[in-house]
Parts: sequence; C-alpha cells; structure tokens
Amino acid sequence: MADVIKVHSFVYYLTEVEGISWRHEDYQTSKIVHAIKGDQINGYFEVTVGGRSRTFTRHNIGEFIPLMINTVANRLKAAVSGEFALVPIPNSNATATDRDEFPTLAFARGVVGAIGSRAIAVPALRWRRAKQSARKGGSRNPQALFENLVIVEKPEKPVVIFDDVITTGAQMIAASRRLEAAGAQLQCGIVIGRATKTQRPKMMGWAEEDVYIAEHPIY
Repeated sequence: MADVIKVHSFVYYLTEVEGISWRHEDYQTSKIVHAIKGDQINGYFEVTVGGRSRTFTRHNIGEFIPLMINTVANRLKAAVSGEFALVPIPNSNATATDRDEFPTLAFARGVVGAIGSRAIAVPALRWRRAKQSARKGGSRNPQALFENLVIVEKPEKPVVIFDDVITTGAQMIAASRRLEAAGAQLQCGIVIGRATKTQRPKMMGWAEEDVYIAEHPIY
C-alpha cells in the first residue's frame, strides 16, 4: 500500500486571524473557498482565466462553479494519463442509507463531463453515520473517519480522490486508506482549497504536496 498520495490544490486560504494583517490575495482566496462551499460572500473576488481577469460577486456567483469545474478538469487532463475514476469524498450528510446526490459528487460529475470518456465519476464512498462538521466539533482523527467510511461502489479504474478543501488532511488520509483496503489503485488527490495558517507568497495557482496517508497505520 502507498505511503503518500500526491494532492493538487488550487488556492491556499488562511485559517488564522490573530496577529496576521490580511492582504488582498488572502481575502480573495478565502472568498473563493466560501463560494465553493456554497456560502454567501460579501464584496467580490477576482480570478484570471485565459489571461483575462473576471470579477465575481453574489450576483454572478453562479457563473463561478462551471469555471472551477473546467479549471479542475484541465489540471487533471495534464496530471493524469489514461482512464481514471474521480471519487468524491462525501459531504457530511451523505450516508450509506441515503443515496441522494451530494455537492462534491455533483462537482465531480461536472469535471468528468469536461474531461471526456476517459474519466468517470464514481460515488464509491459514504459515511456509516452522518458526520459532524469539523467546524462544529466533529472529529479530525483519520482513524475515526476511516471507521465511519464505507465502500458502496468499488471503482474499477485507477482513482483520483476529490474534495472541496483540505485542512488537516484527515479526510484525504481516511478516504485513501479505505479505498486501498478495497483494492483500489490510487493515482492522486485534487482539491480546490488548501488551509494554511501562514501567508504564502502565492496564494492562488496550482500546487502539489505529498500527504502521508500511512504515517499512522490504519487497519
């Protein structure tokens, strides 16, 4: 089994407020993450697409998600060769007994639609019990998350794991190990937002990191 999974992320967003004087780009990427999560945004943010800057407010935010779907699709076209299954990490209420569509699955379907026939969205993962949001006191323990995840559809192609954001990496670790335990071959992970407590020289633009999924063995 793999020790690490390479994770691609599009923006860094600050989670630290005290002692930091936020820059324009810090506010911009924070609003992007709020938009991805479906939260209301105040003011505006800008994204450069094809060399042209586009401005988004609450009035035209509906145009932003298709833009991000194409951005993720283009990254995966370049980063992953051959056929693959895009597996979304389920949102908190997506349980094994509730087979309704959930937001990260809808996003994944949009991405594979933009890629074409070599990619397929597979809702392989669900929670045994509805997961409490980490922002509201839910667990960030990879072991606890691993035990709460179940495979409801085994991917038959190499897997790319998708999530909207990554904070501690606990969900990516748990999902990776659950999929590997079911025999899936992991290619990489991809997210929109990567949490950070420090300001980066560049907060927007594709970056890669290795997430150590086997640092603490999960059985």
